[in-house]
Amino acid sequence: MSHFGWYYLIYLIAIFHVSRDEAYKILIYNPTFGTSHVKFLGSIADTLVSAGHEVIQLAPILFPFVNGTSSKLARTITIDADPEITNIMRIDIFAEDAWKQKQQSFFAMLRVIKRLSDALVKTCEFQLKHEKIMEEMKAAKFDLAISEFNYCFAGMIESFHIPAHVVASPTALVEHITESIGVPNIPSYIPNVFTSYTDNMSYIQRTKNLILMLFMNKLLDGVRNRCQEIFQRFYGDNFIDLKEKIAQVTYVLTNTDPLFDIPRPTIHKVMELGGLSVSNPKPLNEDWLTVVNQREAVILVSFGTVALSHMMPNEMKQMLLETFDAFANVTFIWKYEIEEHRIADGHSNVVTAKWLPQSDLLAHSKVIAFLTHGGMNSITETLNHGKPVVVIPIFGDQLQNAVLVERSGIGIKLTLPEAQKRGKLYDAIYNIITDKSYAQKAKRLSNMIAKRPNPAKEQLIKHVEFAAQFGQIANFDPYECGGAPYNGVTVELWDDDIFNFDDQLDSTHTDRSGKFQLYGETREVRSIEPYLLIRHNCDNGHHDVRCTYTDRYDVPKSYQGMTYNLGKVDLKSATVKRKTKCY
Repeated sequence: MSHFGWYYLIYLIAIFHVSRDEAYKILIYNPTFGTSHVKFLGSIADTLVSAGHEVIQLAPILFPFVNGTSSKLARTITIDADPEITNIMRIDIFAEDAWKQKQQSFFAMLRVIKRLSDALVKTCEFQLKHEKIMEEMKAAKFDLAISEFNYCFAGMIESFHIPAHVVASPTALVEHITESIGVPNIPSYIPNVFTSYTDNMSYIQRTKNLILMLFMNKLLDGVRNRCQEIFQRFYGDNFIDLKEKIAQVTYVLTNTDPLFDIPRPTIHKVMELGGLSVSNPKPLNEDWLTVVNQREAVILVSFGTVALSHMMPNEMKQMLLETFDAFANVTFIWKYEIEEHRIADGHSNVVTAKWLPQSDLLAHSKVIAFLTHGGMNSITETLNHGKPVVVIPIFGDQLQNAVLVERSGIGIKLTLPEAQKRGKLYDAIYNIITDKSYAQKAKRLSNMIAKRPNPAKEQLIKHVEFAAQFGQIANFDPYECGGAPYNGVTVELWDDDIFNFDDQLDSTHTDRSGKFQLYGETREVRSIEPYLLIRHNCDNGHHDVRCTYTDRYDVPKSYQGMTYNLGKVDLKSATVKRKTKCY
């Protein structure tokens, strides 16, 4: 072998050696919750595998109707669906209700969220009962875990002894995530992700936004408490507080783009990686090229994988077809799931298909617009390919996405009632075609996204590797007055008496690390049990208002007569009763 050959071989060995040393073992939790959710987490898995890391994807089947593209490169371990959940989450009922506008009212939205939350709690216990898989995950000794905001998997991370974790959100941040990690949330100008509001809200809209935020937090607090009970039942009463486990996250990665989303206050650990799941477009095959070349222009029509087109009311189907007929020089490619319906018969400019290469079609020059439900995956692909849109939001974050489309000037929003009126839909399509400002703004936004200084995939790899190496970063966690860690607060040990006033046995202050020591011994017959009072004094940023937060923790009787220490007194499993006094 020549000297050059030997040097080349040594070079390859060196590269391989370095790549193996720097590779991390990563667990990605990717349940079949929704197509865009599965695709976003799957794209993260594939990106990390391509970067040289060992990735295992744990993919419980929550909703069997979800057929999203999961990871193509990572090893995937599935957990079969719980039959009870399958019966609850029937796609036919959900889709029919969606088209009947039963998902868009305030209370209907809460019912849907509660229904989904109940399903997630039920499936949590179902997954934990798969002991063989749970033990396999624990034995794997992962360096890092990645998942959506999920209390059940937060508990699994603790039980698997994974030292670091990252949250990946397929949508914009919801309030419960922001509350858990310390991101400021101001409902006066930050709309809930499930509303159709912008940052410029009326007084009534701000009021509704606040009420929805409170309801959502209350609902998800209930989910956390139920998951907490499940893990304590499986692993003991001393299992970590799931809210605390979520707060230990190193980064939160969102599928949003700062060039499109509403600006808001944030913290160091939040990263926006919009467009991560959009793959490079492939050339269309001969069949699709024949379709797109039939006329001067093409408009793509798709309402996603939940609100299926074949479940649409017949009146709306006919209204769509009549509207399409009015644009004879445009081919409408409609994702329609049942070919046997032959819905396009008699409409020469309408082509239907059960599945579309959506991203590849949007990238084609002859596709001039997109009629869509406004799901995050569809909007992200539209943004990256620079096509104007007509959005008919149906439920969930689609309402917010539609408003953002209008706000950025790249499309037109129609409510479901408006979309079912022939004149409204015709006007929207006509304006998208004839008013070139929509296409110009869409193209400009696409160019800006393509030239962002920090590409999404590059950011993902660097931040995941950083999180795997260093774990939780204390400097990323904002100080929370009235919350853990208990540094610089007053701690009092009291004795709960039956017939007399409670006795204060000892008092101290915690140090910077949150540690404290108390000594007290109960000697009276009337004594019930000792308890701790932890008092936080803060101004919450308003110097003219000060508040005292008092948390009460019941101390187990076994600690009587002992020295108390934060590491010895189990504050996590005790009941906290908070009282607030402001002056």
